[in-house]
Amino acid sequence: MGNARRRLYLQPGADNEHRLLATPAQAATTLQQVDYSTRDDADWQPSSNVLNPGLDPHAGLVFRSDVLSEDLELAGPFTAELDFNLNKVDADISIAIYEQTADGNYLDLAYALQRLSHVGDPRQRHLLAPGSAQHASLRDTRLLGRRLAAGSRVVVTLGVLKQPNLQLNLGSGKAPSDETIADAGAPLRIQWHGSSYVELPVRE
Repeated sequence: MGNARRRLYLQPGADNEHRLLATPAQAATTLQQVDYSTRDDADWQPSSNVLNPGLDPHAGLVFRSDVLSEDLELAGPFTAELDFNLNKVDADISIAIYEQTADGNYLDLAYALQRLSHVGDPRQRHLLAPGSAQHASLRDTRLLGRRLAAGSRVVVTLGVLKQPNLQLNLGSGKAPSDETIADAGAPLRIQWHGSSYVELPVRE
């Protein structure tokens, strides 16, 4: 397994060109908005392939590393520390790790799903305070096992769950299984901060 960790900060960029860098951008933020009241994408399904020519736009925000100058071996679970604020009391998020190969394809490596009200306590729900600074530590993630080739990039997507084969959490504060479309309210707005990062398990 990995004997070192590599930290990559999720740095917001202009024109949706977000970066994965070794240093944080504390004051930088990027806005993500999801409207649960619309159902025009109700028949969408994610790709069943692990290698795809492009990223599905439903994956959310996309953060890319610089091109790797040498091979990078990943072995073990990744973790994430996310700083944000939002306008609702709860949300379900997803984070995924990819290798973007030198020829432009995307290899799906690992992902994690998290209900924010259960961060730190999987047994009991703790609703969030809208508009206030929040922090989420993601630890229960999939194992990585891949030697990334020189010329590839590490890509991280950060999104909010809205797909027809998963339960929707509309953020009203009710139990999600009891929510209806009437509870969707205003679109979900999350401000992600540049102090957020992922840590990858590296074998040196």
